[in-house]
Amino acid sequence: MLLRALRYTSDKIKVEVEVGKKKLRKLRKEGNRRDEGRNDYFHANYSSHCYIRCIYFHIN
Repeated sequence: MLLRALRYTSDKIKVEVEVGKKKLRKLRKEGNRRDEGRNDYFHANYSSHCYIRCIYFHIN
C-alpha cells in the first residue's frame, strides 16, 4: 500500500515537473520575443526552480 502510494506520488510529481518545464519553455520563448517580459521571465524561471527543489527535498 505504501509503495503504491509512493509510486503514485512520484509519477504525479514527474508529470508536474514536466508540465512546469513546458510552461517555463513557453515563458522563455515569450520573454525572448518581448523585452518588457523579462521580469516575468526571470520570476517564472526562479519560481519553477524553487518549486522543483521543494519537491525533491520532500521526496528525499
